[in-house]
Amino acid sequence: STMECKEHLKAHPGFTKDYLIKQGAPMDTQHLMSVLFYCNFDFLAAALKASYLKRSAQETYTQLKMRHASYANFAKLLIECVHVYGHEMSKKQQYMHSIASEV
Repeated sequence: STMECKEHLKAHPGFTKDYLIKQGAPMDTQHLMSVLFYCNFDFLAAALKASYLKRSAQETYTQLKMRHASYANFAKLLIECVHVYGHEMSKKQQYMHSIASEV
């Protein structure tokens, strides 16, 4: 239900102080959109992941940081979604999450 969903999308205690988000604050549009973009646009998720890795042995750390800078705000929002709004998964949920197809 909508009410149940709204309850799950509130900031949980723990990391809220680290990210300057008030405990109990609802997930805002920026955070929600970052999750939707990451989940619905494979090319964007792949580009973000690639921005954490050197393209070649010749690429310097400074070059890597410059390349990742394009994705820094997007990455920050995703990290906050996980740490502030996410729920810890049980061992069974973790196992089921890692299966790519129906059993």
